[in-house]
Amino acid sequence: MAKKCKNCKQPFAPKYTTLEKYCVEVDCQNSRVLEISEKQKIKKEFVKIPQVSKKRQVQQLKYSVLRIEFLGKIENKACPITGLETTDIHHKKGRVGSLYLDTKFWVALSREGHKFVEENPIWAKENGYSLNRLSND
Repeated sequence: MAKKCKNCKQPFAPKYTTLEKYCVEVDCQNSRVLEISEKQKIKKEFVKIPQVSKKRQVQQLKYSVLRIEFLGKIENKACPITGLETTDIHHKKGRVGSLYLDTKFWVALSREGHKFVEENPIWAKENGYSLNRLSND
């Protein structure tokens, strides 16, 4: 049984593949174009996934306020490693979950001091600048 055009119901010529739905008649080609354009209108619009979740945005706003307050304290003006003015906050236990806003695990450091702590993790753990995330301290 030969395949028939979906529009005019005429059998396809042998040169067409089984994937063809319409014959070469002008009306059939036009209806094919119309059908495709109607399907394109139905497509869902592209939705961009946000880079930062709404929950994290709220945390970042709170962090900005806490950071300014923390670096403004007199005891946090000088870096304990280099003696330079502090610009960074080092999170001793990391920034995962509630640790991001937990100021008892923060240390004010200069950019150079922070870089030194990050590049020397063994020294940082020995001197109390980094803590194990899983410990109960």
